[in-house]
Amino acid sequence: MRRHVKRSAFTLIELLVVIAIIAILIGLLLPAVQKVREAASRMKCQNNLKQITLAAHNYHDQYERLPPGHEIKNPGLGYNNRAINGFLTKLLPNLEQVNLERGYDYNYGFDHPNNQPPVRTAVAMFVCPSAPGGADRKPLLLNYNDPAATAMNAGLTGGATDYTGVRAYRPNYSVPNRNGVFPQAATGRKLLDITDGTSNTIMMIEKAGWPDFYVKGKQTPMNVSGWPYNSGGKQVFWFGPWAGYMGEFLLTTGADGTIESETAGACWINCNNKTTPYSFHSGGICVSFADGSVRFLRDSLPEPTFSNLIQIDDGNVLGDY
Repeated sequence: MRRHVKRSAFTLIELLVVIAIIAILIGLLLPAVQKVREAASRMKCQNNLKQITLAAHNYHDQYERLPPGHEIKNPGLGYNNRAINGFLTKLLPNLEQVNLERGYDYNYGFDHPNNQPPVRTAVAMFVCPSAPGGADRKPLLLNYNDPAATAMNAGLTGGATDYTGVRAYRPNYSVPNRNGVFPQAATGRKLLDITDGTSNTIMMIEKAGWPDFYVKGKQTPMNVSGWPYNSGGKQVFWFGPWAGYMGEFLLTTGADGTIESETAGACWINCNNKTTPYSFHSGGICVSFADGSVRFLRDSLPEPTFSNLIQIDDGNVLGDY
């Protein structure tokens, strides 16, 4: 008698079923992993804003006022004699970056070749982990008011920042500026100047992705009206580096997010990273308030509410929003 020995093995159909089950499980797992990563990145981003805001408060404790958004020394003496210094340079000692600040010469300004070593240094706390490119991004230092300075500074770069202090806001070019926390001035504001209350006024806000240009989540060639420099689709502008011009005007844009508009209310959050607050988080942006709190603002926030949160003294004290 012959003995028949059964061999255990997968049939082709069984193998295909197993592969299909594994594919389904991976398909279910990947979105969950991505959500966890984004949640971790958003938490890190909010922590960055928290630390920068606390550093501003510590600066206020030391000097009885906040630093200005940026200061211009000797503004009428031309490029070689004027010095523009952004407010993040003043906060470096309170962010455990004392040596970096010591290497910075305030007599020259951030866009002078003499300040290239410290300005080129990447500061991880100034970069949102959700933004493409990370801290390796290096915006070019070009002076859009002075072609001679632009030519002289060709090739100079600075470490990027995804956060800006709020200088002012206006929904379009036809209305006056609305005061933010960090003005362009020789001296900064006191917290007592924020008469709407520190818990009702935004201090720091995301403006991520420099030096690339993004419109509603997509990297876009640089062809925006009023933007004088275009180098391979890069935003070659002088307030991209962390040491530079900060507190840029926050303007609404056209409905497509690409151009400034004289029609208020078209788009004001996550439209493009040139004129509006911008992040790579889904559904909104991270901001810090002048009382030190950090919140996530939905991009569906009504424009009047957003405007009231920017202004320090408009008299509109908000409740829940």
